[in-house]
Formats: sequence, structure tokens, C-alpha cells
Amino acid sequence: MTQPTIDDAAAALLAELGCMHLGNWALSAGGSTSKGVADHLSDLDLRLYVEDGIPRPDAGDPLWDDYNAAEQSWRDKGLRIDHIGMRTFASVERELDRILGGDYTHPAPVWTIWTYRLLPDAFNQTIYYDNTGRLTAWKERLKTYSPVLKQAILRRFVPSLTYWRQDYHYRNKVARRDVTFLVGLASRLGHEMLEILFAVNEVYYPGDGNNLKLAAKLPVKPELFVERLTAALCPVPGDDMFDRQYQTIAGLIDDVLAIAEPVLDGQGAAARE
Repeated sequence: MTQPTIDDAAAALLAELGCMHLGNWALSAGGSTSKGVADHLSDLDLRLYVEDGIPRPDAGDPLWDDYNAAEQSWRDKGLRIDHIGMRTFASVERELDRILGGDYTHPAPVWTIWTYRLLPDAFNQTIYYDNTGRLTAWKERLKTYSPVLKQAILRRFVPSLTYWRQDYHYRNKVARRDVTFLVGLASRLGHEMLEILFAVNEVYYPGDGNNLKLAAKLPVKPELFVERLTAALCPVPGDDMFDRQYQTIAGLIDDVLAIAEPVLDGQGAAARE
């Protein structure tokens, strides 16, 4: 018997949605499936876009009964399917305008650590149905990486790396072995370095998962960046583990800043002073 695939499930769920008279609508898949990094633990993250708001699938509306039953049937077959996410076209387009205009802030839902990122989701999404052509237009718009966005990201994170590279509090925390502080800061600085490198390479930073796997593909990055950052985030236990972590992060910051600073415009330079 042939094992069901994510594409099989998407096609079946698309047919269910097609019976619901949604008007202008579109269906795509985001997450690891669309980014090409899915594995046997990945799930299907469907995105439903509509013209006007309709009740969500979890709101107890009978309209969704058949869809919910179909979704569950695929889970019973062994596929991981997340509950469908739904947005209006207009809300996405407003958010695209805001972020591409340089307002680099993101919502922080409970289901992800480093906030949800619309740009990689919209750019990489696998389109299953789009009777308006708007999802295709979003992908086309995002083919050119916004120079305004790049500068906004660098102006936000370069000063932070510069600060922590020099800050004596960080060194004191290492001396005290302040575990929660050091673990938290290492993770934060690691993500800030990733934000910068993805921007320099004009690749949309996913934020939520598989970051190092995707970072390994970036052409412009410090030597052995992935290996060094992995060592910093997962230091080998020992009395000197936080000293080694600090030295590795400090070296990485120096190398990342050496790449980022020449890319910054005049405003970025002023932000560092």
C-alpha cells in the first residue's frame, strides 16, 4: 500500500475547501515544506487566504465540519497536519508594505520562539490554489530584496552586537557562571548574527526553525560559521564551558561585524556611535 504524502493530503483538503463557496480565496503551504527542509518530523502548514473574514475552523461553525473531518482523517493515516491558518489578503498586503518599508517588527505567537516571519513564508510558499493571482504577485514582489529592509535590519542588530561585544556585564556574568543569563544571551546574539547574515545575503530570515541548515547555504558568512555557532550554543560541559562560549561568540561577533559594517549606510554608521 502506498504511503500517503503531504501533497496527497493537500490535494484532498483543497477539494474540501473548494466546496465551501469562499469567494476569492487562495491556499498554500508554508513552513519547512515550502522552504525545502522538511523531514520525517515535519508537518503540513496550510495557509488559507480570503477576501473577507469568515469564522475560523475552531469556532464551532458547521461550515467547517467536513473539512475538519477530512483533516483528521489524514492525521489518522499518520500525516502531521497543523490546523489551517487563515488571513485576509488585505491584512497580508498591509503587513508586506509595513515590513518592506523598514518597520522590521513581528508578531509573537505562542507557537514559535523567535516570532512569526511573513516574508519567508510568503516568498517560499507552495501555492495550491490562487484564483486571484495575489499569492503569485507576493512572490514576484519579494524576488527583489528591499534595500530599505536590509538597512533596517542592520541598523537594528549591528548596534546590539557592538554593545555586547564590549560590555563588561557580559564578562562578569561569565565569571559568576550566571547560567540563565548566559544561555539566554548566547541564543539572542546567535539569532542577531543570523539576522544580519541573512540580510547581507538578501535572503529572508525564517526565524522559527532550521536556521543553521539554511545558514549553511549562505554564500557570504564567516569561516566555519555554522560549526562555531553550534559550538557556542551547545558548549561541551566543563569548568571552562562558559569561558569557551564567550570567546567563541566574541570571535563570531567580530567576524559578522566585519561583513556587516561595510554594507551599512550613513544612518547605520550614526546608529553605532
